[in-house]
This record gives sequence, structure tokens and C-alpha cells, in this order.
Amino acid sequence: MTELEITKQKAEAGDAEAQDRLGDMYRLGSGTEKNYEEALKWYKASEAQGNISAHNHVGVMYQYGYAVEKDCEKARVIYEECIAKGEYKACNNLGILYNNGLSVPKDQEKAFSLFLKAAENGVPQGMENVANAYIKGHGVQRDYDKAEKWIILLQSGI
Repeated sequence: MTELEITKQKAEAGDAEAQDRLGDMYRLGSGTEKNYEEALKWYKASEAQGNISAHNHVGVMYQYGYAVEKDCEKARVIYEECIAKGEYKACNNLGILYNNGLSVPKDQEKAFSLFLKAAENGVPQGMENVANAYIKGHGVQRDYDKAEKWIILLQSGI
């Protein structure tokens, strides 16, 4: 059996983690063709069981308009709910909204603080965004040494 088949079997049996993972596989095209409708279906099934990671992924679907009408305000609300429950990937996602002024006023300092919170909690995308902010001086004073520290952490897989 393939990873997709195993994950789908577990998801169909009601495993919330497998449902979230299956949503990722369909959203990213990992082991299958991209299918945003299937991704959303599985994220919502997992979310209904209280899976906070899946709730964050539903926010991503709204942020980018995958299988739903694009709605960055709805994504923002979802991310804030997720952050309140300790989902640090949502910090990075909310940071992207602030960094680009999507449904919120553009605020690179707030974006940086959100990216940093994600990075300090092991979120690779947060680490990458912190490094980029230090390199570009977005929301923080330019500091190549600090950027390098985050790049090394990211590359080491910590």
C-alpha cells in the first residue's frame, strides 16, 4: 500500500491526524494530484474533531482561495483562534497577512513578532521568514548575523 492509501484508510476510519495529513497530501499534491476540494473535505472532517492543525489549514484554504472564495479576514480570525490554542504555524500564517496588509493594516513589525514566535517554537517557515526579515530589514533592524543564525537553525532541522 502507498502512503496515500494507508493515510486514506486511517482517515476514513475517523483518525483526525490522518484526516489532517490526507488534507495536506491533497493540498500539496504529495503522493497524488492536487485536489483542493478533497483537501478541504478532509481538513473539515479533522477540524470537526477538534484538530487545531486542521483548523489552521482551513485558514490557509481561505487565505489563498483554495476550494473556497478567498477571504483573508476569515483566515485571520481562524489564525487568531489557532494561536490562542497554541498552534504556532498559525503565527507564521498571520504574520504573512500583516506583512502584506491582507485584511489588516500592513505592519511589518507585528509580522516580524509573529514570525519570531513561530520560529522560536520550531516552525520552519517562521525561521525562514525571520531570516528574510533580518536580511531585508523588514519590521526589524537589518542584521546579517542574526539572519545567518536562523538560516543555520533552519538547515539543521532544529
